[in-house]
Amino acid sequence: MIQLVLHHTELLVLLDALHVRTLVGLDFTQLMPATSDERRAALEQGQERLALRGLLRREADGTCTLDSTLLLMAGVLVFPQLAVLTTRKDRTGQAQLWFHAYSDGLVIEHTLPDAEHHRLMSLPSPAALTARLLDLWPAPAAPMPTISCVLPAEILGAVVEAIDAGQHGEAEQLVVAQDLAPQARGRLLNTLERRHFSGSTALLRCDGETITAARNPGFIVGPQSTWLVSSALPGSALLRLEMIDGPQLQGRLTSWMQSLYPLQRAA
Repeated sequence: MIQLVLHHTELLVLLDALHVRTLVGLDFTQLMPATSDERRAALEQGQERLALRGLLRREADGTCTLDSTLLLMAGVLVFPQLAVLTTRKDRTGQAQLWFHAYSDGLVIEHTLPDAEHHRLMSLPSPAALTARLLDLWPAPAAPMPTISCVLPAEILGAVVEAIDAGQHGEAEQLVVAQDLAPQARGRLLNTLERRHFSGSTALLRCDGETITAARNPGFIVGPQSTWLVSSALPGSALLRLEMIDGPQLQGRLTSWMQSLYPLQRAA
């Protein structure tokens, strides 16, 4: 496993070397300096930082040669065959972001430790990508009962808003009005009221800068239950929520990724 923390100016050097101005999962307008002069200064600063770390060599003819491993990692990020974007929010609304890129058997994780830095880490195999997502969305290891329900997206949002405002009675009334089975109603309310975090993972098949296919499951993680959230019908505002255990989630993630882009098996 290789791990590197780059200043944003160092990342700009990599993107410039690869002749790209886009990066999946990153708001490029926040990274790219507004003017050509600012961009030139940022590239010079990034080159100097990389040179001091031994990751860039200045040749006699004035050209720069980047560390081959660093350039390979950047290439996977910039030209993924499969991209995975995970957004997770805790009860306070604090968001965490993870970006994973797969290309030709290589997997790179990209995270933002702070506003000015980027952490790049290689994962040991394609199988490790599924394991990493299971870490981000923990689900019970023991088999869970088959419990599911369907809710309009706006109702689920209203229930969460009521719970977070301390209006538990109103939240229960909203769910009761949807005529859910008592077991599903109780389990769902318990998870929402005690949830650790929630969010989504977008699985994207990429062809250059074009996304050609996608899966976008949502998750709600509580102390005892994890719920998978998906669209009940294509184009519908109805959401299907189902309790899921770890082995089931592993199977779903593997199936989704293989259907989008067959990952090479770990050696």
